[in-house]
Amino acid sequence: MKHQKKAFIRIISVTLITAMLFSVTSFSGSASSVQDQIDELESKINANNNKISDNKASVNDLLNQISDMQAQLDVYNAKITDLNKQIAAKDEIINNYQAEIDRLQAEIDAANIQIETQTAAVDVTYDVLKERLRSAYKAGESSALEVLLGSGDYASFLTRLELLKRVSEHDNELVKGLQEEINELNKTKEQLSSDQQSQQEKQSEIVNEKAAIESARAEVKSVYNTLDAKQSRLEAQVKSLKSMISSLDSQNDAYQAKMDKLEAQSISNTTGSSGNGVLSSGMSFPLTCNYYVSQHYGHNGHKGVDIAGANINGQPVYAAAGGTVISASYHSSWGNNVLIDHGNGVWTRYAHLSSIGVSAGQTVSQGQYIGKVGSTGNSSGPHLHFEVYVNKNRVNPEPYIGL
Repeated sequence: MKHQKKAFIRIISVTLITAMLFSVTSFSGSASSVQDQIDELESKINANNNKISDNKASVNDLLNQISDMQAQLDVYNAKITDLNKQIAAKDEIINNYQAEIDRLQAEIDAANIQIETQTAAVDVTYDVLKERLRSAYKAGESSALEVLLGSGDYASFLTRLELLKRVSEHDNELVKGLQEEINELNKTKEQLSSDQQSQQEKQSEIVNEKAAIESARAEVKSVYNTLDAKQSRLEAQVKSLKSMISSLDSQNDAYQAKMDKLEAQSISNTTGSSGNGVLSSGMSFPLTCNYYVSQHYGHNGHKGVDIAGANINGQPVYAAAGGTVISASYHSSWGNNVLIDHGNGVWTRYAHLSSIGVSAGQTVSQGQYIGKVGSTGNSSGPHLHFEVYVNKNRVNPEPYIGL
């Protein structure tokens, strides 16, 4: 009976041990699988971050080129503006010359009309004289003699003789005066034409100068348009790169969401029931260098305490208490971070590390090196972001480390 009892106990023991081993092996495999997935996602995030970094560098380089090009465009635009002013000034001079040319032409036209009028008057006077001479010729010399001899007395004779003489002289003076007026008008017309030609020559010089300026402006505009087109292409490249960065950021957000779920799953698998949040031994400060608190818990919804210092970058970070590393990975907000389970429902997180010195599942002791201070993730500068969780809820960490 005793032998049967011992055999039964032996069987039960073997069964329990086998079950425990199977359970441990199964859990270990599950934890390993989850960590592998986290590592893979972290690798993808890092790869995307490298691409984002490269694209941002390219964007900055392109923006510098665009800035330089804009400076050149401003210079060429100023040249175009100056040339436009010069052309406008030349146009004003050309218009002034044209107004003077038109005025002289009007005077020339008026002189031509006067010349035509005076010439017509001369022609009429000549016609009268010719008709008078023709009549006198036909009548013969006796006609004039009869006029003179028909005088009643000598005084009348002299009077008639003087009258004939005056009529002849008047006709000659009239023709002579008209001819002199015509000659004077022709001289005036010639002077006006000469002045007009001078104005036209000066205007032509200004027109040529304007054409040269317009040619220079066309060359400047050609360079400006080439630069403007190049700037537009660079701006299109910047837009494309920013779109790629946005797409990569969206991918990282999706990867990070998966990592958060896997990390939560890993935490659930590696932690037991909740505790009272009290450790058997108190926590030690995670740093040994000089420091100051750059942001306290609760400020603007801050869920941890930020510890900074003048030479804090790269300083070693130590576990505030002993425990098991739940996760040691990259997070888009926390950057490189370590989460440690200290038992009794208490965890601590160390974020924005420049490097990580432990791995998930590793047991650490209080004061053990776990990484270095950095500025990874969503960080404005080197510092340690320290958090304390009690039963998976973040609490004020400052009393735990003596702040």
